[in-house]
Amino acid sequence: ASALAQSPFELNLAVDAPVLAIGAAGTLAALVEVPPPSCFPTCDGSRINALDREVLGNYSESALTIADVGVLSLVALPALLDLVDSGGDGWLEDMVVYLEALAIAQSLVQLTKFAVDRPAPFVYDPNADPDALDGSDAARSFISGHTTMSFTAVAAFTTTFFARNPDSPWRWVVLGVGSALASTVGVLKVIAGYH
Repeated sequence: ASALAQSPFELNLAVDAPVLAIGAAGTLAALVEVPPPSCFPTCDGSRINALDREVLGNYSESALTIADVGVLSLVALPALLDLVDSGGDGWLEDMVVYLEALAIAQSLVQLTKFAVDRPAPFVYDPNADPDALDGSDAARSFISGHTTMSFTAVAAFTTTFFARNPDSPWRWVVLGVGSALASTVGVLKVIAGYH
């Protein structure tokens, strides 16, 4: 294989193991049970902040489902694309760095959600599904985990692709398509009433 087919990353157990451990520990915060928003079950829309007031009335289960599929696809697809691009040479190193990026991003998402404690806009919608109102995402809206994970996956894969293929015109396709798809996930979460 050519030198460019190899991973652009070099693993160091003394660095990579703690990064993965810290990322995994922060990610586990997603498993902590969260009580419903303090205003539940009758949240008054006039008390919502001005930014969220603009999206009151947004609630779409189908937009949420599409966003769920979108984020899962954007997180899973880079592993396959990297395997094809690398031919397997350096794929393990790439995946360790990729998982580190995802774990640290998810860790920061969970810690921010707990620190900010901001209800989702759909909590103020009387037409929202009662089951959704009882979910952890109802009480912890900011920041968007779907959007963060989508952009993290795209950025990590794009960085690897650019480093492995510095002269390829496909770099810009990877960046453009990935960014558009990640943006779509974010927009869908707003349409769904979660942000």
